[in-house]
Amino acid sequence: MGSLRPSLSRHAIFRLFVASLGLSAVATFAVAALVRPPGALPVTHKVLFALAGAALGLASACVLVARLRRRPSRLDSVVPPGTRSSILLALAAWFPLLLVPIYLAARSTFPPTVVWNTAFGFMDKRWETTLYTLGTLAPIILLLGAARLLEVEGGARARLGALLRGADRTPVVPPPDLRLGTVVRAAGGVATAVALAYYFFGPPWYLDRNAAPIDYHEDVHLGAFQAISRGDTPYIGPAAVQYGPGAQLLEYLYMRHVGGFSVVGMRESFALFHWLGATIFFVALFLRFRYVQALATALLAALIYPTLQLFGFLDGEWQGFFGWANILRYTGAFILVFLLPGVVDRSPSRRGIAAGLVLGFAWGALSFVAQENLVGGAVGAISLLLLLLVSRSASLRQLALTAGAVAGGFVLAWLPVLVYYAQAGLLRRFLSLYSFVPRAVAKGYTNSSFLEGLHSPWGRMFYVFPFVLALVALLSVLRFGPFRPADSWSRERTLLVGTVVATIVIYQTALLRSDTTHLFGAMLAVPALVVAAATLLPSRLGVQRPATVALTGLAIVCCAFVLVPRTQWSDFGSRLESPWEARRALGRQPPLPAPASLAAERVGRGLEAAPVCCTGSSWSTPQFVQLMNQIHSLVGDRTTYVASFREGYPGLVYFAADLRPAPIPLEPYTMVLANPQMADYLYDFKARVAPATQALVTYDLGAPEALEFADVHPDHTTVTLDYRGTPYYVLLAK
Repeated sequence: MGSLRPSLSRHAIFRLFVASLGLSAVATFAVAALVRPPGALPVTHKVLFALAGAALGLASACVLVARLRRRPSRLDSVVPPGTRSSILLALAAWFPLLLVPIYLAARSTFPPTVVWNTAFGFMDKRWETTLYTLGTLAPIILLLGAARLLEVEGGARARLGALLRGADRTPVVPPPDLRLGTVVRAAGGVATAVALAYYFFGPPWYLDRNAAPIDYHEDVHLGAFQAISRGDTPYIGPAAVQYGPGAQLLEYLYMRHVGGFSVVGMRESFALFHWLGATIFFVALFLRFRYVQALATALLAALIYPTLQLFGFLDGEWQGFFGWANILRYTGAFILVFLLPGVVDRSPSRRGIAAGLVLGFAWGALSFVAQENLVGGAVGAISLLLLLLVSRSASLRQLALTAGAVAGGFVLAWLPVLVYYAQAGLLRRFLSLYSFVPRAVAKGYTNSSFLEGLHSPWGRMFYVFPFVLALVALLSVLRFGPFRPADSWSRERTLLVGTVVATIVIYQTALLRSDTTHLFGAMLAVPALVVAAATLLPSRLGVQRPATVALTGLAIVCCAFVLVPRTQWSDFGSRLESPWEARRALGRQPPLPAPASLAAERVGRGLEAAPVCCTGSSWSTPQFVQLMNQIHSLVGDRTTYVASFREGYPGLVYFAADLRPAPIPLEPYTMVLANPQMADYLYDFKARVAPATQALVTYDLGAPEALEFADVHPDHTTVTLDYRGTPYYVLLAK
């Protein structure tokens, strides 16, 4: 920014800083004393009291030092007075914001008001996610905003007006550069991205050779697919699932028209999602990074960092976390934040508006696929636009036009979806189900601690990386010589900051349900951050000599590698060769025979002969197939409710036995989250579902649904089947 001329006295700013710190400490004391459960003082509150005491002590020390100091501070030669004033003003604004996570931390010590019906647990971590956001994004926004406010002379209105104007004038947009060399370079980058994604993750996958047991993460989807095949509306009633509606629709269409309506076909759809997500990610890298930077990032993502390794060729076959892992959950948020500065650069030209519409449409479509893209993309885009505004890197007009174009593209992507459900009279229900599980997760549903611990292979990444992110975010908006917040950012600095913000918003999901697998999913943008920090940060910090720049970048890469297990960077050679070797070996194997029965077809070619049918089961797949064929023969086309299945969720039985699902309001095992909801679900089952149901399948005749069915259909017939040596009951209404 231009030279800081704080018309506000530095002493006044210092007094404001001390007052903010002291009052925030007093407020922390009050929150810890008043917001607490009965009984002994929780550890959380003891920590809050200690922090408040330390803050009061620091405020007192600041006052004492200020009174004793008579000579100019030696800090003036290191941190100019204007920069110090900006830092103190930003901190004065930051301290009261910390009262939000402090209050949420105090509230988290209260026991839940309802009993949550889940094996995944409940932990209120809103304080942690709020503190993470305030510790990574808020400081850089406040620091740049404070520097900008102090730069302007005049009253509060003049300062605020200057802050909101952004750049003093709209930069002149250069004419579109359509030279042949530019087009060739862009096409070459996109072609490289597509080729890399295809080599590592593209078909053929030969999933009929993968005999991995059917996992309960897959069962959750199968009942909904069966309901849609029987005429139910996608994502509504028996077709409701906890994941995104777009993912469900794409999976179903792929299974129906390409991969086969089977478990193997569903697995292929997840392989397709991974290939598509990797392609989008790689293309975005080559659109913004220089070619070598993009290539290095893509190789790091494919060979070192674990997100893209959730699927891939390993041990001679295509393996992955079927039913859960889907990098399309985060790709939309990444491309929006990562590519947004490039759109701002081109605004307000037609090219910029068109790019904004396309980017917004892609973000909207991927938000339909997964809710994580909507939340992460919105938070990241708003934060980045604010940073561009307060750093004077773009004018308010540029940012407004860009935001409007992106919002317009988003609406275009969602309009057909909203019209479809509105015409069916189901729009409110659709929107409720779309936000249902995310709202519960934000409150604490399925949240957990990182039980693996700091000394686990990925413990350093989980515990240390948020602090690294905060540090890199702060360094990315500073310049040295003299030390001050940077303004009027260059393309390189904007690219660096955009990468940092994208990484911050995606990584936050690892703080909710905290385990290694969820951590892997949240690390999509980390390879881009490593490359951006290594190649762009040193020169932004004032390093000039090429050799020093190279050594600093190498040091950053080495530090990044310290956070990941050694096996990630010591085994990359085998990961590089596996796609070629596995495809060549699998392609030489003879084709497998077609499945011989209905249930075998639903399981899929190759998988129907697997030695183990389901995760944790001792049954073979042929035994499972036989049972499903028996159920189908008994039930036929009757409307059926599957109350339970020991090998997994009921969705597997609906799908494998080709049953007509009962008109339930949603999937009970993963979407009926708490006792009050279960009471409502059972009431609805008795009043509406049971009378419309003609068959019920269960291993427990004492289950509430079985008792209600027997009460509604007193003349029913009970057929007992063998289920791993125990009874499995089929109740048939007359």
